[in-house]
Amino acid sequence: AKKAGLIVHLTMIVGFPWETKEDALRTFDLVKKLMQRGHADLLQATTIVPYPGTSMYEEALKNNGFLFNPKDYDRFDMSEPVLKTRMEPNDVRAICNRIYTIFLTPQYILARLRSLRSMADVMFTLRGAVAVLGHLKDFGRGKS
Repeated sequence: AKKAGLIVHLTMIVGFPWETKEDALRTFDLVKKLMQRGHADLLQATTIVPYPGTSMYEEALKNNGFLFNPKDYDRFDMSEPVLKTRMEPNDVRAICNRIYTIFLTPQYILARLRSLRSMADVMFTLRGAVAVLGHLKDFGRGKS
């Protein structure tokens, strides 16, 4: 995809009911390698959110799988774990937060600076930096 000039965007979803901390950390390591080797340009991390009407939502209702009242839709904002999982909620939050630190590594920053070709690239990168800081703030809130 990159050879064709496409921007490669990765999304890491954390907090599936069956996921262990070790599973999530292995995925994190893979994502980090892909980013550091230049196979991907952009990255986001989020907690799994089973929205009403989906089979995952119904399954969680049936199995008492929510961490809080499933009618509290304001909390379905991807900034905190929603489902009971084999990880502690703070571990889910910490792994999501840790993903965004990849953007702060010297390897990523240098690669990004080398890729800037226009003012549009600069503006895109600045908007991305603001978004990363926002995500770090969201996942660092400690909601539970």
